[in-house]
Amino acid sequence: MTKKEFMNDDPSYLLWLLLIQTTKAIRIARQEELDKIGISVSDAGVLYYAAKLGMKATPAEISRCLSKLPHGVSTIISKLEREGLVQKVNDLSRKNMVRVVLTEKGKEIQEKAKKRETIHEIAASLSEEESEQLTGLLQKLRNAALERIKLRKKLVYLGYEE
Repeated sequence: MTKKEFMNDDPSYLLWLLLIQTTKAIRIARQEELDKIGISVSDAGVLYYAAKLGMKATPAEISRCLSKLPHGVSTIISKLEREGLVQKVNDLSRKNMVRVVLTEKGKEIQEKAKKRETIHEIAASLSEEESEQLTGLLQKLRNAALERIKLRKKLVYLGYEE
């Protein structure tokens, strides 16, 4: 099958395939960048949201922001705690709640990770207009996918089911 025949065979499938390949390639490039500071893409996400949310950073809130299952984020937080990058602090007002706080070492790593040079370099291959168009189109696809999930009577909050 030629490339043209493949593209005409099922354009929706081709679009889906390109989205998956693009996401995977950018994630690999980002991981290569983060390898230099000794963390993973998932670690960087948790550190970013722990910093951004401040004292509102709980494992549940971080998992919502990252569109990840809570138990997966809890595993990452425990790993980061063992590495001295975060601390779990009991909330004094709610005994059963834990806050995630960056340590000084965690703040240093998070500052290095948030430079995101690889992401900026890859995104720079698009003009400002192309970037705005793609952002709008991806939001449209994401919203259609979330609507599709909702129509199947599943409770979805930013990527996971309850």
